[in-house]
Amino acid sequence: MDMDNDSAFSADAKVARNYVKFYRQWVRNNFKSKEQGVEVGDQHDFIIIICPGQPKSEVRRKATEADKRQHRHEWQA
Repeated sequence: MDMDNDSAFSADAKVARNYVKFYRQWVRNNFKSKEQGVEVGDQHDFIIIICPGQPKSEVRRKATEADKRQHRHEWQA
């Protein structure tokens, strides 16, 4: 088996097996809230990445531009 040319070992194949979802969430801006005296926040893009068979490996964090490029189909959805 040629591991360099086998699609099962490609980087895209590894990414394709993960469950990836983007979502927007309101995040409080402490500086602006204190400055204005009311709750102030902004909408930010977040990402969830779950590897099947690894329930404790869930990743939830702010999405980066690299995430949006790497998971472009999920980002477009």
